[in-house]
Amino acid sequence: MSKKKYGQFDCNRLILPEHREKLNHWKQKAFFENHDREEAFFDEQERERFDDLVNESLNEGKEISLLIKSSKENHLWIRGVVQARNLEKGLLRINTGREVKLIKTGEIIKIE
Repeated sequence: MSKKKYGQFDCNRLILPEHREKLNHWKQKAFFENHDREEAFFDEQERERFDDLVNESLNEGKEISLLIKSSKENHLWIRGVVQARNLEKGLLRINTGREVKLIKTGEIIKIE
């Protein structure tokens, strides 16, 4: 049997996929409501995926899609290839084919 920790069994900390989706939905909703916040809600796995996709785009020239926070109610999809990444300033330079855009990583809500 599992050891108790803080009055609950360790196995109780597991999250079902349906509950994880709902929790992420609540976090995104809270993020939209608090639009002054600088950083999006990314868990460790999402952050690793984000880094992998950005590095793939930067090194191999693969196109990625980013959902960017543009205002409280409206958000913008940007599709392009990452040309540069500045970790200190938290910026990505993306070539969309028509123009080159600088995007703050804190404004990114979703990446595909």
